[in-house]
Amino acid sequence: MEVEDPWNTIVYSSSIPVPTSIKQLLVKQVLKSEGTSESNPTHIHNSRGRAALLERGGRYKGLVWSVDMEIGESIVVWHMATDMYLYWYKEQAKDHPEYLQAHAEVIKAVEALSNYMLFLLAVHP
Repeated sequence: MEVEDPWNTIVYSSSIPVPTSIKQLLVKQVLKSEGTSESNPTHIHNSRGRAALLERGGRYKGLVWSVDMEIGESIVVWHMATDMYLYWYKEQAKDHPEYLQAHAEVIKAVEALSNYMLFLLAVHP
């Protein structure tokens, strides 16, 4: 570790308050795995999002390929997809500012989580 690494970590890191809704969703996901064997591919330790993609009648099963790749590649793919989707959503919502206002907390949390995952990948590949 170089001397500048701790400095960069301090200078380029920040924190944000995590909205209660995101905390509740996280707890809900963890509790879903309770009682499920850790060897089960849908357990939170193994799923990497696969279980969420297969829920809701399999509507998102076409995206399973994105969690079947190396974890680093998967993080980059999902980060890019998140940025593109949020850009599209914000553009669509320009004519309906009430949509942006209603979802502002979730949008901020999603952006922060996506950026945090990319940060973790960069700092601890």
